[in-house]
Amino acid sequence: MTVPPSDDRQPPPINHKGPSAAQDYQHHTIWTPEMVQLDIPFAGVARRFIARLVDEFLVWGFILGLLVVSVYSGIFLAALLESQSTVLGRFRDELFLLILIAVVLAVLVIKFIYYACFHAFNNGQTPGKMVTNIRLVTDRVGRANLWTCCIRSVVDFIDMALLSGVISFLMILVHKQEKRIADLASGTIVILNDVPPNPGP
Repeated sequence: MTVPPSDDRQPPPINHKGPSAAQDYQHHTIWTPEMVQLDIPFAGVARRFIARLVDEFLVWGFILGLLVVSVYSGIFLAALLESQSTVLGRFRDELFLLILIAVVLAVLVIKFIYYACFHAFNNGQTPGKMVTNIRLVTDRVGRANLWTCCIRSVVDFIDMALLSGVISFLMILVHKQEKRIADLASGTIVILNDVPPNPGP
């Protein structure tokens, strides 16, 4: 009786598709109420840096346009007051100071609204995050509400104004969940956009 030769060939490796196959990214593991484990890939420092550059370019482009309009308006107003001997002419310097204060407040409001509203109402994505295919979610991978996004925007602005974002950049590199100071304060993480949000209980 002839014994057939054994087949030593191994089956081909299984190609695991989906977020868990993103080998170049660290993962955030959570358990759903149904006890299903989800491995969520973090965005990574490179994508977050590029997204921030895009967002700052758009924000400061708009602010620059606002400054140009304000400067020309100030020049026109100064010439108008100079040409007339009125009571307003005596308060020209005070008017320029008010214009400067208004511009500074406008910058703060624009940056706050930009980041808070895009994160809250655009699936956790600013235009920069849309370009790099990442998004902001809560620690449980749910949608961040407006209050959470407002907290994050305020802390982010303070961080950038006082520390130039250096500490937050280093924190992304060393923190196990790639959290910045603003992420710690608001309970958020930034992940790749390949994962649907967890609707929660």
